[in-house]
Amino acid sequence: MDIEIMKTAEVVNKYERLLSEKPRFHAIYGNGKVLESNACNWGIGRGVLDWFMDNLDSNAKTLETGCGYSTVTFLMLGTEHVVVSPYKEEHDAIREWCNRNQIATEHAQFVAEGSQEVIPLLQNGPQLDLVLVDGDHSFPVPFLDWYHTANRVKKGGHVIIDDTHLVTGTILREFLKAERGRWSLVRELGRTAVFRKETEDSVLGVWWGAQPFCIERKRGVVRRARRKLGRLLVHPDDVLWWD
Repeated sequence: MDIEIMKTAEVVNKYERLLSEKPRFHAIYGNGKVLESNACNWGIGRGVLDWFMDNLDSNAKTLETGCGYSTVTFLMLGTEHVVVSPYKEEHDAIREWCNRNQIATEHAQFVAEGSQEVIPLLQNGPQLDLVLVDGDHSFPVPFLDWYHTANRVKKGGHVIIDDTHLVTGTILREFLKAERGRWSLVRELGRTAVFRKETEDSVLGVWWGAQPFCIERKRGVVRRARRKLGRLLVHPDDVLWWD
């Protein structure tokens, strides 16, 4: 018991060091080349990292798209972790900081490729306790990240959608919020939404008529007219009057 308390205290100390030191893991890129290493930090909010600290332990199996402070937190908690993001330089920076602070990285798999290419190949891996979708936010990548990991998340496990202020994050959050019997919203932590999986059945291949999000998107005449007017005022060249 005393050893476990010491381990917990050690993890907390390293966690506070991460937050106070604010290391920069992300580079600036141009034309596929690194223009400046360790230039910035696109770190996820502290509230989300605190949630990880409160809800995960070394028995958890986790996967994330993107990398940063979340990666370090998973590593210091000792989860069996997979991180998928395209930039090896950022993975190296994370490992270097972890090595300096006596945080083991051997239990993690770093995959330096685009998630849209890699995630479909990982579908036969172990069941997951948590998936963090926080990689490429361009359409349709977040949806692919969710789609190709959703059935690997165990019942009671979690999917976390970051950057829900962006349109792709907004759509994915609203889709999952509308689900009934498959996903439930646990918390919204700023621009991050935490969902719990509520079923052992497949959540893929569901008929659109059984997806509340799709049904709710059927607009009445008044709502369609208001939407057209708004688009006309903002982007008049983009309005398609027949859609």
